[in-house]
Parts: sequence; structure tokens; C-alpha cells
Amino acid sequence: MCRASLAVVATALLCASAAPAGVNGGSGAERAAIGRILARMPGTRVTEVRILAAPPGAPASTRTLGVVVGTRKGDPPLDRRALQARAGWEAEIVAGAIRDGFARRGLSRIAAFIAVTSPSQLSPRFYRPLGRPGWGVGRWEVRAGIRSAGKARDDRWSALRTSLLADARRFGLRLRLEPYNPFGKAPVVTVTVRSPERFLRGRALQHLRADLGIGGHRFDGAFLSVVGGGRTFFTAFSTHRTAVTAGCAVYVRSLAGRACPTT
Repeated sequence: MCRASLAVVATALLCASAAPAGVNGGSGAERAAIGRILARMPGTRVTEVRILAAPPGAPASTRTLGVVVGTRKGDPPLDRRALQARAGWEAEIVAGAIRDGFARRGLSRIAAFIAVTSPSQLSPRFYRPLGRPGWGVGRWEVRAGIRSAGKARDDRWSALRTSLLADARRFGLRLRLEPYNPFGKAPVVTVTVRSPERFLRGRALQHLRADLGIGGHRFDGAFLSVVGGGRTFFTAFSTHRTAVTAGCAVYVRSLAGRACPTT
């Protein structure tokens, strides 16, 4: 059995005065705001953010976000699909954080977004709604109730660490927590196990999903990866910033159908 442990990767709270490379368009204040948001997600697979013109049919004063995602150095080639799932989740978290961060600071209203792997894929045909209800942006508004789950400062990080450490000890797991905090809390947890089959048959997964509020609304989003045999074999996620979604996937054919209704 693995030795129980909980590694916490601290989020760097950087107050950048200028936008880093990879943030384009908009005003200087908007680029700087995006830079601060990305700095609160160290190691993110978001490689570029573009502030684009309004989506079709929305007021000309609104804007669209183009979020470009990619791989990180050292990403295992066998984890390609699992990493794509995480990158797509990160794009949604970033888009919601930028929309709400801009609104708080009186900057442009973000009515739509698109997540792509290359800037050449940016196309209005694939824009997705992001505007807040009441903004008057028509079909680009998300439904009511999509909002941040809590205040910037509360006890949810400490409560999560306590729960994860208890589960690590109880089930003999090695856990890694990345406390993403772009504009609302979005934890990423990576679990390393010796036996994928035993893990999926056991009770640890149910506890971890509950810790992260996957299927509920404890955080603005959460992402869980489980690694065994040198590759990611299971992921689960939730988001509450662009739409209310939750899902999971198994990436090893021999394990398909276990612990997840989709593969």
C-alpha cells in the first residue's frame, strides 16, 4: 500500500503590473488583470489569451475571449486524452475568472469565449456563451445561478486539506493538491495509486469526489486525476463558471465501465 501523503503546491499570488507574454488585445488594464489571474494558476496549460471583438449579435462594446491551451514540458505522451480534458477544464475556469474579474473592476463585459489548441482555430462559429444574465447580450448570456461559490477568503482551502489528508491516511494514497485560485477557488488533485483496479473497486474515489464537491457546488470547479502504472487512467471534473457541468472518463480500455458511466 502507498504511504499516505498530501503534497500541496502553493499558489503564487503574483501582483504583476504588466501582462505576461501570451496575453493579447484589449487595454493595458485588461491585459494586466488577465496576467494576475493566470499567475494564480501556476503551471496552467493555458498558453495564450486573446481579447477579441464582440460575438455576433452582441453589443459592440462587449468582447470575446480566445483561450489557447497546450501541453506542458514533460507531459507523458500516454496521457494525451486525459491532458486534453484537463486543458479544456482549465480554459473554462480561466474564461469565467476573467469575465468576473473584469466585471468587478469595471472593465469590458465578456459575452463569449472559445477554447482552442491553436490561434488558427479561433472562429465565431464555435463561440460559447459567457455573458452574465441581465447584461442584455441575448443568446450569449449564461443561465442564472452560475456564480462563484464563495468569498475570496474563507476556510474552504483548509477544510479541503484536512479532508484530503484524512483520506490519504485512511486509504493509503499519495495526493497532490494544486489550489488554483484565479477568481474563485478551483482545486486540482492528482492521486497516485499502485493498483488501478483496486482503487476503482474501493471507496476512496467516492470520498475524493465528495471532498472536491464534484456533483455539487463546493468550489467554482474541481479536477481529479488518478495515476497508476505510469499513466493517468481516470479523471473527474466539475465546473460552475461557464455552465454547470460534471463528468468523468476512464482512459484504459481494460478498465472501461468502472467507476464512471462514460469512457
